[in-house]
Amino acid sequence: MHRIARYLAVLLLSLVIDPPKIATHPSNSSVELGGEVTLACRASGDPLPTFKWYKDNIPMVETDDINPFVPELVLKDALAQDEAWYLCEATNVAGTVRSNSASLKVFGEQQNKMLIC
Repeated sequence: MHRIARYLAVLLLSLVIDPPKIATHPSNSSVELGGEVTLACRASGDPLPTFKWYKDNIPMVETDDINPFVPELVLKDALAQDEAWYLCEATNVAGTVRSNSASLKVFGEQQNKMLIC
């Protein structure tokens, strides 16, 4: 019986579970209307964490153009409504951690398109 207990103790000690830690926080950025911008977030942990991005503290949803479940959030064809605060969240079985928020500013003038009939 003692052998089994020792074996289980050694086995449990060999399982390394490390909660996520943000290694690189997203940086404040700016982008021109219609441009592309990438916000990066890096995290370590064991097992490797999964990611989720937030816009103004609201979880982002996946669209054809946006994948909010990767370490690098790419916003293509920037719109005025993309101007916001962004942060990433890293999660594994040992816990969850959030990055600092980063501001995204969108500059330039929106072109008004006229439809002539």
